[in-house]
Amino acid sequence: MSWKFFLYDWGGLNIALFQAINMSTPAALEPLASFFNLVIGNYWTAPLMLLAMWGWSKSAPDPTRADARHCCKVSDEAAFCLIQRPYIS
Repeated sequence: MSWKFFLYDWGGLNIALFQAINMSTPAALEPLASFFNLVIGNYWTAPLMLLAMWGWSKSAPDPTRADARHCCKVSDEAAFCLIQRPYIS
């Protein structure tokens, strides 16, 4: 047993959870999931999305809305960096 097995795989629960989610996704949502995977889930396009969200936050005419967009942008990027994506070999 390794630390990876307990900290990342959660004793096999992580893989089972992701497989259950992927198997229960309706086929009609597959194009939408593929689009978001391409736009947000790719390491090459994530910085472009960050720039797009920053530009969008700067285009808000109301400063309070810009602050709200900035908070969303920061939380989204933090989640992207901190939440580990599954690696199934």
